[in-house]
Amino acid sequence: MADTPDRTTGIKLLIQNLKKEFRIPENLEHYSEEDFQEAEKKFLKFCLQNGCNIDDRDLTSNKGDDDLDLVQPVE
Repeated sequence: MADTPDRTTGIKLLIQNLKKEFRIPENLEHYSEEDFQEAEKKFLKFCLQNGCNIDDRDLTSNKGDDDLDLVQPVE
């Protein structure tokens, strides 16, 4: 099945929302920068493979959007 613009946009939005869900003060203060990136990748992979409930309460902010263009496929 070929990727359509809507499907690609949906996947990017899903990843964006999952990143926002992970970037909470508890995680930001706990991990070093390198460990944070690795933990975030593992969180994204887990959620994409197993499903995660995303809480919509704070997903409208732009917190953490500056590096979303760097999203790499999760293997």
